[in-house]
Amino acid sequence: MNEDWQASVLASVSKCPSCGGELEKGYAIAEAISFDTQKKRSIRGPKYILTKYPRWTVNTLPALRCHKCKIVIFDYSESGRP
Repeated sequence: MNEDWQASVLASVSKCPSCGGELEKGYAIAEAISFDTQKKRSIRGPKYILTKYPRWTVNTLPALRCHKCKIVIFDYSESGRP
């Protein structure tokens, strides 16, 4: 891909952690990505906001996808951002 993929920690990952199959390189594209240790029905108050850009800006994060397992792994570090 390009320089943002070369800087990503995912650059050396090629196998799915679930099935061992090949992963497709691409990008996770979203307005905001959050993480919480609890399952919630509302987006209010997530513990960790993983992306720093405001809602009106689209985040583009290097990502790997296993089509078979429906797993996406993305790098939200500053070095992985385009």
